[in-house]
Amino acid sequence: MHTHISLYLRDADFRLKKQDFPVRYTLKFMKESTLDNDDKHSDCVEIELSPTAFEALLNQGRALVPAAQAMLTSSQECASWREAAWPLYRLDDKEWQLLLREVTSDVLMHVLWLMKDVELARKVLSNFSGRAAACLTEDLIKHFAGKNPDEAPASQAQAAYGCLQEILNVLARLQAENQIAQWS
Repeated sequence: MHTHISLYLRDADFRLKKQDFPVRYTLKFMKESTLDNDDKHSDCVEIELSPTAFEALLNQGRALVPAAQAMLTSSQECASWREAAWPLYRLDDKEWQLLLREVTSDVLMHVLWLMKDVELARKVLSNFSGRAAACLTEDLIKHFAGKNPDEAPASQAQAAYGCLQEILNVLARLQAENQIAQWS
């Protein structure tokens, strides 16, 4: 089921608020109006969005607004992808093991580099055999040593975003198959 919402507020102000756990976004549109008797009142609309809905809204906005008017910096884009990866932090060891059977080490290597999170890397590597963890660590160092994903060339960053999307798609499939718990 799809819900279509149209807002027609001239000169409206808006604010976006993020709740960290569970990740939710609240988009608030406000317009202050003056009544005939000079009393002021505010019209307000609040919309709560899941991370997926927020990403869809962001993509629609990108499609509607010319790129010259709205552009994220490389670090902002990386940060938005890192936020979209919040489900990975909720996985326990058993769920990580299920997920890791479905993705290649190359994909995983790009995601670990993009995320820049030592604790996440430790969690992932602890679910590998010692030899496999050592190989993945060696490959990570070989390919990405000294490279910051926030300052990477666009092609390298896009490859990492694609790898993260691949992992999130596999996670969504495993959740749909009830192999990994779904969260609200």
